[in-house]
Amino acid sequence: MVGVNLLVLVPFFEISARQRSYISFYSVFLSLVILTLGLLLSSRDFRTNAERFHACALDLSRIYNELDIQLELFGSPTNVKDYEKFAKKYHSVISKYNINHKKLDFDVFKATNITEFPEMTKIKGFLVHIKYFFCVYFVYLCIIIVPLAVGGMLFL
Repeated sequence: MVGVNLLVLVPFFEISARQRSYISFYSVFLSLVILTLGLLLSSRDFRTNAERFHACALDLSRIYNELDIQLELFGSPTNVKDYEKFAKKYHSVISKYNINHKKLDFDVFKATNITEFPEMTKIKGFLVHIKYFFCVYFVYLCIIIVPLAVGGMLFL
């Protein structure tokens, strides 16, 4: 950003009035994009979500450990009340945190562990990874490439 603005001041380059106006527009446009992205990303509150995911995982891990001990001792929960007890604990944790991953996250997990999910074919797994790329990385890739391409065209 600073480099683009300094191009106007550096005497080594012959810059026409038209190119100066493009650089000014480009500079203002990129400043607005950076400001907007900064506001959008800071409003997503990643830290709070990460803490909630972690606390939920710890509570679910406790329930899993209790169930694992029961399975080790008795082979399975001994009666319907035991099943209901674990189900109530599980549902209370889920409703307490009211946070979950997106469906795409589970699809990526299935595509990564394709041998454990027979309904996930290699083609479906590939398509899931393509969808994940476009949903997660494509915007940032465009934010990097488009300004570079526009900046390169300024000096043609």
